Amino acid sequence: MPDDKEPPSTEAVQVAPYDGPDLIYGLWRDEAFVVVGKEWARAAAKEIEAIYRARTWGEAVAASLAAVNIWGPLDEEYLKDYAPDEAFNVAEIPAYGDGDWPEMVCSYTGQFMPDDWPIGEVYSTVLSGDGIVIDRGDEARLVEIARAAGAPLNRDDSAIAGLDPDWADPDTPD
Repeated sequence: MPDDKEPPSTEAVQVAPYDGPDLIYGLWRDEAFVVVGKEWARAAAKEIEAIYRARTWGEAVAASLAAVNIWGPLDEEYLKDYAPDEAFNVAEIPAYGDGDWPEMVCSYTGQFMPDDWPIGEVYSTVLSGDGIVIDRGDEARLVEIARAAGAPLNRDDSAIAGLDPDWADPDTPD
């Protein structure tokens, strides 16, 4: 339940009935809320974690190629420059250093949150594109909209943190 002090609107929410996957929402980088699919978030976090925790370039490339829920930042071409058994550090991935991988969690909100939900704003970056975020003060409204649509929506900050490991654990790449 929201910890927001402002009560939900008394205005009726008009949204289409929801028929998608179970959703979760949570704070992203302590700034705003994002919404993603519950099962997708679990699977995507495991894929991200597998790449982060790889000990060798061979393991990292294999984990990246096995990813189906996220963009895997590595392919076999990297094994031309690094031996498969050579020590791996996630900070060596060019897309990681550029801030393109893992992708901003808010970039997934548009894939999961229905377009007719009257909430959220575009979060733009110069290099990494756009995403959708929901202001922290709008938590009660988000829950109200989901309820009106019949969407299963639960708060899960730890699942959201799993999609952005550097924010959850800033020491991860070292």
